[in-house]
Amino acid sequence: MIGSILPLTGDGASYGKEIKNGIDLAVEQENERGGVSGRKIAVRYEDSAGDPKQAVSAMQKILAQYRPQSIIGDAFSSPALAIAPIANREKIVMISPTASSPKLTPPGQPATGFRGGLSRCSSSYPSRARAEEDRAGH
Repeated sequence: MIGSILPLTGDGASYGKEIKNGIDLAVEQENERGGVSGRKIAVRYEDSAGDPKQAVSAMQKILAQYRPQSIIGDAFSSPALAIAPIANREKIVMISPTASSPKLTPPGQPATGFRGGLSRCSSSYPSRARAEEDRAGH
């Protein structure tokens, strides 16, 4: 079980919905291949609305109802920072696809939280990566 806390309503809903679409696509593809170690992946979503207090409530709800092995979210730094101590205390890996605060990954502390993201300047961006491969002759 994976929990996901994203801004599915409010000003940041467009970001949250795009991230949710990406998660759903990845889960669908992996489950079509048989899942992980033969087990289908399930994701339970809760809405943070981009608000730290609502993110904490969403985290508490997911923990109480589903006891996930990991959390994806939040998309923004403030809500992600609000739920990170809970994930750390519960020893649940938390991955934020777009939150950028370096406070989410403090040096010298055990790694239970990860942050990342894609930008159009990044070689992670698919069309840019293809162009770089073409230039390299691959």
